[in-house]
Amino acid sequence: MSHDQAISLSLAASHTANADPLASSTHLPPARFFEDGTALNRLLLEAPYLARCSDDKTATRVRPREYALRYPYMQVNRPGMVSWLVFDLDHANALAWDDAGLPAPNLMVRNRKSGHSQLFYAVPSVCTTENARAKPIQY
Repeated sequence: MSHDQAISLSLAASHTANADPLASSTHLPPARFFEDGTALNRLLLEAPYLARCSDDKTATRVRPREYALRYPYMQVNRPGMVSWLVFDLDHANALAWDDAGLPAPNLMVRNRKSGHSQLFYAVPSVCTTENARAKPIQY
């Protein structure tokens, strides 16, 4: 059996080879986002359906969250609700939280080139609209 035949045989045996081409072209996030109990799953479930996103810090586009996840910048909290505290570390020490004796983040995203990172802390959802109680917001 030639190398090309072996590759095509392994592709035919894989579950993606027989998949519908339209299904594979959808913009659903990878399966790891849907694992129960993970921070990625919570991020996906609690993100606004129409999230602001972009390739830069302007966040000028509004896209469904399945599309917005593909952008480097994405809104993670719904309007009027805070479920995530996000801290931007603009230096190469991504483990600064550990050096300072702070609790570990639920999710950490790191830029491989610059070493800069964002720390995501999941918090109980707090309403921040004018109808919200003041005490939870002040806490």
